[in-house]
Amino acid sequence: MADVTEVDRLWQEKWPQIVARAWDDEGFRNLLVNDTVNTLKAQGLPVMEGMVYEVQPGNATGVVRLPFPEKPEGFDGDSIAAMGDDDSSEFSDTSCCY
Repeated sequence: MADVTEVDRLWQEKWPQIVARAWDDEGFRNLLVNDTVNTLKAQGLPVMEGMVYEVQPGNATGVVRLPFPEKPEGFDGDSIAAMGDDDSSEFSDTSCCY
């Protein structure tokens, strides 16, 4: 995938064009809503593997999805108190995205 700067540039350039086309072309709009990832790729936008892309018609500013990971082996209720106490906690990795 392209670097972050290039990804941002592509999205800033192409997303408004995609929205404008969807306003004028109901078939394209339906495709964008119902098959978002493939439609974005077809329009030249990079998408991150494993991410969910969802287009919601209307004035929503975006969709926030919070992944709910599998419970780590060895995790128990007592581990909650240790979360975030220091950077060494095996359950405190919040690195994410992009």
